[in-house]
Amino acid sequence: MNEVVLKIGRAASFKELSALCYNYFLDRGICHFSYFHFPPIGAIDSDGVKIIVWLGYPDSWIRAYREHGYVNGDPVFRRLAHATKPFFRSSIATRADVTKDEEGYLKLAGECGVKDHLAIPVYGPSGRNGGYGVGFSEPDHGIDEQAISEFQWICQCAHIRYCELLVQEVSEDQSKLSARETQVLRLIARGNTNKQISDELSVTVKTVETYLSRIFHKLDVNDRMTAALRAIARGLID
Repeated sequence: MNEVVLKIGRAASFKELSALCYNYFLDRGICHFSYFHFPPIGAIDSDGVKIIVWLGYPDSWIRAYREHGYVNGDPVFRRLAHATKPFFRSSIATRADVTKDEEGYLKLAGECGVKDHLAIPVYGPSGRNGGYGVGFSEPDHGIDEQAISEFQWICQCAHIRYCELLVQEVSEDQSKLSARETQVLRLIARGNTNKQISDELSVTVKTVETYLSRIFHKLDVNDRMTAALRAIARGLID
């Protein structure tokens, strides 16, 4: 496992990272593999759950998944967002709080040939959390607690590497903030007005407005609050 973790940490692209994870699980009898994350509020991609990888699933399930709008309302997503440990999707059916929507989802998945599925929560910087799904070809998969712990560790390492690659990609796509613009952003995040910022930095209010205009352009936002949230989500300020 240590060798796989090291390779994951050195992955130079999203494609390479996905291949490493998928091959790792294939060697352990996994036939379905998915990875998604929940972008934090203020992130440039914070418009819903992001499915990053979806490999090995039957075409019938892919079509049904899209047709039923599960991309934005997957019962596993909802439960995984509040989970701390991996859980089998089949366990949802036995819970007292299972909903009709969840029952329909599980039934449809079975009809489309999707066997049991292990949902694995992962956590990242600035609230960029997510999850992995690994599916089995046979109900009697024999996956024990030790194997589940190993799966979770591999997935957590891969998620952190994905977040690192994402930061690199964003940095390459957009101009970096100057030291002064970063100062202004930090003050905005603390709730300071333009006048208070000008006093703090010993510049005119007009100069502060110029900095704000540049910041809005670089972060692709139109207001102070969104600028602060996006900067925090992307790790530009703390």
